[in-house]
Amino acid sequence: MAFDIIVLNLKNICNFTDYFLICHGTSTRQVQAISDSIDEKLSRNDFHCNHIEGKNLGHWILMDYIDFVVHIFMKEHREFYGLERLWGDAKRVPLPPEKLEKGRHEKLEKIKIEKRERAEAEKAERVRIRKVEKTRPARARKGQAAK
Repeated sequence: MAFDIIVLNLKNICNFTDYFLICHGTSTRQVQAISDSIDEKLSRNDFHCNHIEGKNLGHWILMDYIDFVVHIFMKEHREFYGLERLWGDAKRVPLPPEKLEKGRHEKLEKIKIEKRERAEAEKAERVRIRKVEKTRPARARKGQAAK
């Protein structure tokens, strides 16, 4: 899941692209996974990455689609390089909240379901262990009486 997604309109500011999409992840693996997900989804819609940089390290991945460039950072690298500040003259493109929140809500719901299922499994295991513990003393007594 990408965090703090923004789109900057650079049409009247630079000549090499029209938009920057900027976001960040919390680990290098997450940044790489975000990159993979973006590339997969855009490829399905016939948008193919012209050039990619930084994928191996995963601190700052730049994906050039000619008309737009995607920048995926680790949070601390995003703060350090400050593209939003450097391109401060660019207008932010409003993103529909439902698009941003949909994936987040689905993931949170999945996490809740997984936690609930784990809690139910743990409870069932505790009940099973209690039943076993209750039968042990009786078995132990039967074994001692037989001797």
